[in-house]
Amino acid sequence: MEPAAAPSRVPSMAYYARITVTVVVVLGVLAAAWSVRNILVLVLVAAVLAIGLDRPVRYLERFRIPRGWAVMLIFLAAVGFLLLFAWLVVPPLVREVRQLAASIPDYVHRLRTDNKGFAKLDAKYHISQRLKDATARLPSLASASFSTVLGITRSVGSIIFNLLTVAILTIYFLLSLPRLEQLTERLFRGEHRARDVRCSRSRSSGSAATCRGTSPSRSSPGSRRSSRSASSGCRSPRPWPCGWPSPT
Repeated sequence: MEPAAAPSRVPSMAYYARITVTVVVVLGVLAAAWSVRNILVLVLVAAVLAIGLDRPVRYLERFRIPRGWAVMLIFLAAVGFLLLFAWLVVPPLVREVRQLAASIPDYVHRLRTDNKGFAKLDAKYHISQRLKDATARLPSLASASFSTVLGITRSVGSIIFNLLTVAILTIYFLLSLPRLEQLTERLFRGEHRARDVRCSRSRSSGSAATCRGTSPSRSSPGSRRSSRSASSGCRSPRPWPCGWPSPT
């Protein structure tokens, strides 16, 4: 009697169809995300800023300040800090660049008089004269053509638009974080839901101390016996647990 042939394990056409549809959908999602990658980057930057500014907002809420006013105060403080930083850094930087451009001829003259090698190169290739001409043409090169100015204007306009987009999204995320936390808490299931919700709230508020010791730990036999003794009402001052025979 011949043994029965093993059943064929070749996948059906439905299996290959599901795989094909899954691959096509994933590729479509990736292509769509790549086409709007600039917007996704702005959203990601706004989300990171909102998460970073949420701690100061919660701190102001402890003083019974509404969240909307707290968000506005923290956002204005952040913008003010950035403007102050730019005011302290940009003018000195521009002044140093102008001083460098004005001092280039003096530096070239010193190199030509103190360094014989540079003097030979300068006499052969006219380096000092070329540097002077390039320095003199710097203001005119900045506005050489209308297309260059238009391109700079477009880039500045795009930067301003991106900054405004990030600012608006950051404010929106800051105002919506409590609702997002409530939606996240609804996803918790199981017997440890209360503990998970408490841990989530403590982490968002910045103190994870309430999460410590919430997980069920394995107690020792002595502690279990003492708990049983306490529940049974044993209050004997004997040095051995209740219910045990006396050693004497």
